[in-house]
Amino acid sequence: MARRKNIFYVLMFLGIAGIGAWTAHLLFPSSFSFRRSSHQPPAPLSIGVVDINRIKADSKVFQKFKEVVEGLNATIHKEILDRETKLRAEFEHLKKREEEAQGPTQEILKQKAELDKKYAALEETVRARREELDEEYTKGLINIKQTLKEIMDDLGMVYSLKVILNKSIGDGNQMDQSIVLFCNEGLDLTDEVINRLDQQMSLNDMGK
Repeated sequence: MARRKNIFYVLMFLGIAGIGAWTAHLLFPSSFSFRRSSHQPPAPLSIGVVDINRIKADSKVFQKFKEVVEGLNATIHKEILDRETKLRAEFEHLKKREEEAQGPTQEILKQKAELDKKYAALEETVRARREELDEEYTKGLINIKQTLKEIMDDLGMVYSLKVILNKSIGDGNQMDQSIVLFCNEGLDLTDEVINRLDQQMSLNDMGK
């Protein structure tokens, strides 16, 4: 009987001690480590931002690219306009001859057919020049984008970044068009990207 009482007191003591430990663990969790969590706190997220719109506006490479494309477009436009002006002059001359002859002669009909072929050739030239311009634009843009990607990758490695975001704001200055709503100025890599882009790409090669 005494032995049972001893066991009862021991169990009661252990129960009280357990309740006390559990209560203390709730009140002062840092003082107890009965179960060590295997979950490690997440590593700090390193973020960089760039302003793509400002890169396009301030970079000498993008400015030169725009200049080259606009120059090529102006050259093509002048070529097409000169040929069209000559064809219109030929058409007006042929129309005047037809009025003087009071009707189309065989020679005038033949010249009309030749003039139609020239117009068709001009339309084909316009299509070909547009394709040429589109091809040059696409090729140049891909080249710049590839260089930008290499620069971003290198900056990510140099600064141990996890992600680089674009903080450009779209047309109309709508905040919802920007991925970044706020950032510390120290995170902005735009100037460094512009400097690297202008240094790495040859402006002379873009004009060829």
